[in-house]
Amino acid sequence: MTRVAARGRSRLLYVDGHRSHVTRGFLRFCKDHKIHVLCYPAHTTHIYQGLDVVIFSPMKQAFGRRRDRLFRETGEHISKENFLHVYGDVHLEVLQPELIKTAFRKTGIIPFNREVITAEKLAPSRDTSFRFFTPVEPPTNVRIMTEIMTDTLEPIIEAHDHEENDRNDKPMPAPLRRDTFPIRAGLHELSSLETDYLFQPSPIKSSSEPPDLPTVLISPVKRRVNQASQDHNTNLFTMTTSTPAEKSLQEALIAKESEVQFYKMQAIQLQSAMVLQRLYCNRVRRQLRAKEVKDAKKKNKKGGRIMGDGLPRLLTADEFVELVEAHEKAEEEAAREKQARSETNARYEAAIMEWERCEEIRKEQNKQLEVEYHTVIAAWKTGREEAKLAKKKLKDWERENPKPLWKDYNEKGTKRPQKKDFTDGGGVEEAAEEGWTDEE
Repeated sequence: MTRVAARGRSRLLYVDGHRSHVTRGFLRFCKDHKIHVLCYPAHTTHIYQGLDVVIFSPMKQAFGRRRDRLFRETGEHISKENFLHVYGDVHLEVLQPELIKTAFRKTGIIPFNREVITAEKLAPSRDTSFRFFTPVEPPTNVRIMTEIMTDTLEPIIEAHDHEENDRNDKPMPAPLRRDTFPIRAGLHELSSLETDYLFQPSPIKSSSEPPDLPTVLISPVKRRVNQASQDHNTNLFTMTTSTPAEKSLQEALIAKESEVQFYKMQAIQLQSAMVLQRLYCNRVRRQLRAKEVKDAKKKNKKGGRIMGDGLPRLLTADEFVELVEAHEKAEEEAAREKQARSETNARYEAAIMEWERCEEIRKEQNKQLEVEYHTVIAAWKTGREEAKLAKKKLKDWERENPKPLWKDYNEKGTKRPQKKDFTDGGGVEEAAEEGWTDEE
């Protein structure tokens, strides 16, 4: 619908990372029609997508008013029958050109404005950010140094050249450089201590042992000293002073004792918080381990994931389109293999059912043959007894009248089909080559 207005120029379509936006057919269509598809970063549609920023709020309010008016006038609630009628009126009322233009302006798309999305909007939550998740809120200077060290550990992002179709001819500002030698010198010292996990290029896994951070020894809050020493210390705080110098020394001693007690309680609170933090981290490690195992199973599947990092990307870029095509081919191959397995299982189950049916028939026939066999063997025994009474040689008689054998009356069974015979294209015929009997 924008092809005529574009007059042969490229157009840009913003989407989120939903799976339907990374299909081979969709991206190929966009490339053939000069449409660039740009994907938002994960969990940022509330600041990047115009619908979330501008449109949905007035639409929700207007829909609520229409819903309430419908109930007042007719007594009806929103249902499948009247939803489109109510929403259609709201759609025509709210989605006006000026409001839509405001959505593009508020998100910095038209006119293009890099300053619309500020760093504060992209700042991490204090409840979940690793920068602030500490036992106590650190002082300002400590917090600033912590953030400087954190930023130093992160690589500096260099400014890349613009793509050829970028119509912004303004030169890019030079990448921010910072003099990090003093900090990196200190970090080099830290890399040889228990904090070396901060400097490893590989990500931390749940199986990695947390660093052992020893705590300092804190003396008991209740001093366990002998009575004489306790009386002596008490006297230092309560004894009567005779000179101004003694008075000043006593006041300084009392102040210092209060300061020691204050810092001792602070240290106890910090160590208590560390215990809770360790319990929390142990629980998080267990959950992280479960997630890693689940992710590992997903990676082992053919095709894998192509949008799992949540980063923004140009979906119509040649490299990404090739990645999507390879991904879909792998998924198609996996689907064919799954279908082949299903067909194999169906043939195997059908063969098992046919084998069981034949076995039931064979067992019924063998029951009848068993009756016949017992009749024949009884007649043979009677003839043998008669030959014995007639004083005939039993060996000669048995040679002329051999003893009936059960195997001559028992129909052999077929071997139970094996699944491997169907995986390689085999079937019931191959499985039936080797026979067996009920006695076996």
